[in-house]
Amino acid sequence: MVAFGYRLVNVLGKSFTGGNLVFTPDGETILSPVGNRVVAFSLVSAGSRTLDAISRADIEVLALSSAASGDYLLAVDVDGRALFISLVSGAVLHRFRFCGGAVQQALFAPDGERLAVGVGSSLQIWQVPTDRAFLPEFAPFVRVKTIAAHPDQVTALAWSPSGQLLLSGARDHSLRLVHANGGFDAPISLRGHRDVILWTAFGQDDTQAYSLSVDGTLITWRIAREATASIDERERAMESVHEPDGILEDAPPLPALNGLSETLAKKRGNDATASNGTGTRTRSGRRRNAHRELVRCLNKTNLFIGSEGSRQPRHVRVTCAHALMKRRLLALGLSNGVLMLVELEPQPEPGVMTRLVQQFSVSAAPLSAITIHPDGEWIALASALTSALIVWEWTSEKYVLKQQGHWLDLTCLAYAPRGDVIATGAADGLVKLWSTFTGFCALTLDDLHTQRLTGLAFSQRSGVLFSCSTDGTVRAIDLKRYRAFRTLRGPAGASSGVSYPFTCLAADESGDLVAAGCKEPFVVCVWHVRTGQLLETLAGHEAPISAVAFNGVTAEAEGLRLASASWDGTVRLWALLATGSRLDAQVLRHAKEVLTMAFHPDGRELVSATADGTLTLWDTRLATVRATLETRRDCEAAGARDAPYVSTLCYTTDGQFLLASGGDATGVLVYSRATLQCIRRIELFPTFICERRSAAKAAPATSAAPASENKLLRALAAKTPSSETRTHRLALRILHEHRDRKRSARMLRVQSIQVAPGTETWAAATTDGLFLFAHALGSFATAAPLWRGSLGAAFDPVDLAVDVTPSNMLQAIREGRWALALSLALRLNEPGYVYDMLGHVPADQVDIVVRALSAVHVPTLISLLAEALVGSLRLKRSRHWEYLLRWCSALLVWHGEAATRATGTKGEPVPRRQLRVGRNYRLDAALLALHRALLHYRDTLERLCDENRALLQLCVDSAPVEQVTST
Repeated sequence: MVAFGYRLVNVLGKSFTGGNLVFTPDGETILSPVGNRVVAFSLVSAGSRTLDAISRADIEVLALSSAASGDYLLAVDVDGRALFISLVSGAVLHRFRFCGGAVQQALFAPDGERLAVGVGSSLQIWQVPTDRAFLPEFAPFVRVKTIAAHPDQVTALAWSPSGQLLLSGARDHSLRLVHANGGFDAPISLRGHRDVILWTAFGQDDTQAYSLSVDGTLITWRIAREATASIDERERAMESVHEPDGILEDAPPLPALNGLSETLAKKRGNDATASNGTGTRTRSGRRRNAHRELVRCLNKTNLFIGSEGSRQPRHVRVTCAHALMKRRLLALGLSNGVLMLVELEPQPEPGVMTRLVQQFSVSAAPLSAITIHPDGEWIALASALTSALIVWEWTSEKYVLKQQGHWLDLTCLAYAPRGDVIATGAADGLVKLWSTFTGFCALTLDDLHTQRLTGLAFSQRSGVLFSCSTDGTVRAIDLKRYRAFRTLRGPAGASSGVSYPFTCLAADESGDLVAAGCKEPFVVCVWHVRTGQLLETLAGHEAPISAVAFNGVTAEAEGLRLASASWDGTVRLWALLATGSRLDAQVLRHAKEVLTMAFHPDGRELVSATADGTLTLWDTRLATVRATLETRRDCEAAGARDAPYVSTLCYTTDGQFLLASGGDATGVLVYSRATLQCIRRIELFPTFICERRSAAKAAPATSAAPASENKLLRALAAKTPSSETRTHRLALRILHEHRDRKRSARMLRVQSIQVAPGTETWAAATTDGLFLFAHALGSFATAAPLWRGSLGAAFDPVDLAVDVTPSNMLQAIREGRWALALSLALRLNEPGYVYDMLGHVPADQVDIVVRALSAVHVPTLISLLAEALVGSLRLKRSRHWEYLLRWCSALLVWHGEAATRATGTKGEPVPRRQLRVGRNYRLDAALLALHRALLHYRDTLERLCDENRALLQLCVDSAPVEQVTST
């Protein structure tokens, strides 16, 4: 690493935390709010990316506009602060705040030029900025009007297809029909529901509307065509059928207002005299009578009773709904986790207006959001309670996407040997495997532990994942067969059934030995994995064990060592391969409790962190202190006010930097091993978010849990038999914990940090998910977001000189001096310049240019080529694949031998025990990234060929056979 320049590229661990879901206009991506960020899940390329936009609080509402000028996303948090985001560039175009109350509904008009927002109990209509005139605007968002529509919070909102009418519902069971251009002097009130309005919508025109309440009552409303007319047009229509002396005459009505004129004429025929004493009606009276005739109830039914086969228990409520009117499909999510898909009848009979199309149970948790694909083939639904996101293809009844994050906070993580998979553990007892390339959860292991996970570790050779929990078990999982083949327990747990609550875990690189520290008693257990035998029980500590680690070195002078740290203020070094009947430990004493520790990659140095905020660097051979670092002020600057100490740390792959965090810090501190100084502070959570959640946590919790969750708990308990299964017990416990946790905000903290082996990526497990970071030059494991055109790395030149300028590079390109241009681009260290340069080199000149390339720039160019390969696959730019592969082949031909000497390997990952001083770690990371890119490229081609194999065979079989005639 020439410099510690990293950027956040993705957030994993959670798929949905609340709000609503939206599909992008092309239908290939679904946007989901996760905390204070927005995550984009690609349904075509099977990947997820986190947008760069960060809100000041958890995002509650998403609204998508597809105007002629481009695609825009509006994200509104729980405090009413809004972000106006361009989906083309991923940039935040404007920030503002809706004042007046909470925002639960926001919707763009069909033309994309207006925005309707339910702010508290009122409706606000805003003018949306457009770039049709290509002129800057002083006020990007202009509030056109504010309508006091409801006495309670607005919960539902819908635009008519013409963009003239708005239909809104509220918590007080009321509906209001509003004219966006002032066609009514007051909103028209509609009554008929007995519960909270959940969803409103218009039909394919402005003459029909629908409303749905949480009790399943669906009402169809008939709206007169005259409702879209303005006030002036309506006044002229009413005056045309009325003369000052109060006598009706036959006047030709306006073409657009025939229904209104006839209605008024009939009503005037019944009582021709007005109530003002002169035989004429007042203007306000005429408006009230006209408005009363504009909307009427056409039909009313209950979906739980009116649709055949859709009966639900009495306690079930509708929690979310969405409709696609061009196919007359209505999808509903229920509080018992059931999805109902009904078809709206075009001409409903009294009491029968829907037909049940499909119904299936998604989960036991209530559904929080649902939306239908623009084509109507897919239905996306999510649950905030379980952090699950599902895309269901209802026609073929199969899953397009099924992702579920951890229900509770993350506690630990571990990288696979190649860095392409991350294992995470959480307080919910689940172990999940995440792909660093796609960002998807590849595997969930839910039958390993019954309590919170405290440690994870991969074996570097055998492909085995180890996990430990406070339930007193250590599991060994075979990732090739996806099953646990060993369950390891403490000495008392194996015979008497008494469990040892394990707090930490470590495995040696061969995977033969695994060690776990206990909370009580204060011992360290060491097992042999192949036999499952407990080899040693290391005693000597006087407090709970906080960390264990193997040095990973098997040199004869040192041997394999196990280090254990404890709250008793000591770190003990155990020589596991020593001869003799008793293992003697080398004790490293500290002034305070030792919270965590880590070995240097060479195994000769150990760093420990104590409760007083001190980092101590030890020479493990001599048991002496090399250096100490005071981190209290750095932790306080990183947000740790109450607990300014380090509780998790690790070395980078080359050992030049040290990553540290912990306590209640909200960021990661980067220390230089050479200078022993903090060179950078990476903020994971903005300060304003931390202050808001801290204040919310300090506030007393007065509100009880929602009734729907209480009913869900009772339903789960009722379904559980007397011999209840572990899954039911775990679900009940998690739901109870989730309900209690919602009463107060969670504290933001970093639980664990790890660096990917052999790559320039690292991850941090936090209470808000798994944060992935990659080097600024880019990495295959974590590519750029979906809408980002370039990597956007910071300017960090290499070997900068007076003649190293972009103008000189462009001049060399114009003159055809390709080798000089590539050298200048790499010395500028700007990915955009390098990609521009690669696009100008003729294919027959690639070998010549690569042969003249300096070995110093080879790792950078390999990393950029790996990134370009992945980008071309994701963006489906297949015309660049062969050209990029030509560059890769030339690099390996002309610089492969030098790369082998620098890395000491022939393509296989080198165990940490063979690390040597002076090894080129950047070249290691670049070659590994290129290897994974080529593997993904091969899988893509293989899948493409398999999909077209049958079609090609059909073309061959159906080709006409030429008749060969002999002469």
